[in-house]
Amino acid sequence: MFSDPAFTGRNLRCRFLWLGHREVTESMRVRPHQHPFWHADFAVKGQFMAFSGRRSFPVLAGEAVEIPPGTTHNFFHEKGCEFVAVRYEVEGITAVSGIRRISGNPFCVPFVSSLLALDATDREPSRAVREQLEYLVCAWVASCHPLGHGAGVALADETGVVGRVRQYLERQATPSVRVFEVARALDYSENHLSALFRKAKGVPLKAYLDSVRAEKAARLLRYADLTITQIAESLEFPDLYSFSRFFTRMCGESPREFRRRAHAAGKTPGAASAFDESVVSVSSVLPETLSF
Repeated sequence: MFSDPAFTGRNLRCRFLWLGHREVTESMRVRPHQHPFWHADFAVKGQFMAFSGRRSFPVLAGEAVEIPPGTTHNFFHEKGCEFVAVRYEVEGITAVSGIRRISGNPFCVPFVSSLLALDATDREPSRAVREQLEYLVCAWVASCHPLGHGAGVALADETGVVGRVRQYLERQATPSVRVFEVARALDYSENHLSALFRKAKGVPLKAYLDSVRAEKAARLLRYADLTITQIAESLEFPDLYSFSRFFTRMCGESPREFRRRAHAAGKTPGAASAFDESVVSVSSVLPETLSF
C-alpha cells in the first residue's frame, strides 16, 4: 500500500488490486453488481454508458466513472469502445454517495497511458511494478479528491456558477430538478441564478435543466429494458402523455419513434449512434452540447 503525505499533502493510502483493458468487438451489457473496493473505468476510445439506480450518463473518450465501494452499478459498452478498468482500496478519504462521471481532469489521459505502459493488465504485477501502480493510483485519487473536496470533484472546467449547478445536479438522486430547487440549494434567488447562468453559458437555466432531463430520457429509451411508461415514471412525469409531449418538443420525435430508430441503428453495422443524434437534437436549443 502506497502512502506518502509529502506527495499527496495528507495521509492518503492506496492499494492497487487489479487492472483490466478491453477493446469491445460486439456491444455488451454488464449486469448490475457491486464491489467491496473502489473501481474506476476510463473510456480510451468511443463511449460507454454507466448506470446506478436512477442515474445514468455516457462516459466519453478521455473521461472516467468513479464507483465507491458497495455501490450497485452496471455498464453498456458500445461496439468499438475501448476502456481501462482499475480496482483499488483507499484510506484517507470519505466515500462519496453514488457513481460520478469525471470529466476535464487533466491527469486522466496520462494516468491511463502510464497504467498501460506498465503492462500489468489481468495479471499479478511484480513488486516493483506494483509500487509504481500504487503511486499512480494514489495520484489519481488525490486529483479527484483534493483537500477540502472529499465529496466532490474540483476540476478546471467546474468553476463558477455553471460548475456549481453541474455539481449540484450530479449529487441529486431525483431526475426532475426545478430552477427554484437549484437556486435554494446554491443560496441564490431564482432570478439572480438564472441571470448568472445565462450570462455564463448563453442559455436559460430552465432550458439547460430540460436538456439534461431529455438526455436522460434518450439514454433510457435506447439502453434500458423498461417500457416507455416505466421510463416516464422513473423520470417523474405525471403521465405518459406529459412525457411524450416533453420528449417530442425537445427531440423532435416521439419516445416510441426514437426507440424504434435507436434500436434499428444499433443493430446496423456502421449506423450512426442514435444516442449521439439525440444529443444533437436535444442540444439544438443550446449554443453548444452540454455534456453531463
